[in-house]
Amino acid sequence: MKREYEIMIAAPAAGVFQWLTDGERMKKWMDGLESFTYERKGDFLEGAAFQQTMRLPVSQVTWNGTVTSYRENEELGLSLQAPMFSLQLRYVLHEHRGQTLLQQQCHMQTSAWMGVMLPMVSAFCDMLFQQQLQKLKTCVERA
Repeated sequence: MKREYEIMIAAPAAGVFQWLTDGERMKKWMDGLESFTYERKGDFLEGAAFQQTMRLPVSQVTWNGTVTSYRENEELGLSLQAPMFSLQLRYVLHEHRGQTLLQQQCHMQTSAWMGVMLPMVSAFCDMLFQQQLQKLKTCVERA
């Protein structure tokens, strides 16, 4: 499943980028995010490992991830690994006249079992990612 989303945020790219890379800020726009920790404190460069813990309706899940691309204020790529799926996220920021167009690219690969549920999972992911981007926009613009 591949998806792309975009949103215009009334803030410079540097202001948006910090909300994509700071675990405490991420909790404010990612529903259910309990923690986002780096293998080495403060390390968010390409190749850095991290763990993300999410609170789900019936449980708490921790996923391992890797920063796959990092260009400060321009691009951030993340890879998350879970038992039933892997998720590649890429955020691209385009600043113009003090505003930022944020593009989010999402590529999810699922296990065979999850593949059966792909239509439902796709609809849920669309809703989730669009809600997250709207919350991110609100957080950044109010900061």
